[in-house]
Amino acid sequence: MGSSSWGQDHQPFGPKASLYKIPHHGSQTAHNSDVWEKLLVANPLAVVTPWRKGRGRLPTPEDAKNILHLSKDTFVTAADARTRRLRSLRPPGVLRFLRENEPRIRVRSLNTPFGAVRFRTTDIQSAMWERELFGAACHLREFVRTRSVK
Repeated sequence: MGSSSWGQDHQPFGPKASLYKIPHHGSQTAHNSDVWEKLLVANPLAVVTPWRKGRGRLPTPEDAKNILHLSKDTFVTAADARTRRLRSLRPPGVLRFLRENEPRIRVRSLNTPFGAVRFRTTDIQSAMWERELFGAACHLREFVRTRSVK
């Protein structure tokens, strides 16, 4: 049997992708270097959706730094997975009741900001993508800056 070798441009699944939706909210445990090295072009466009539960947030600042090292053009669908609702917009009677009767309860908003990133191309082979950001979507660098301030 002869050995076959794959060229740089010829991949078992076709050409390398120029756009990537980063899985699992960009967590380190979901990172697979083979995907980045073998299935994606160098510095692809990428998008990640942030996650937040309590004090837990993804991607972490370290995850974001690693992602930006692999793709300088990475976007997130929101600067944070949850917004803080202004205290003045909360019903004052409810806040007063909770403060007087249950001081340990902290009132938090469950509103999540809408954000979307849309990529379009007329020729997928050219890897020339138009990108549009809506609502709370931003570049991953901005996400990192916002997180370090909070």
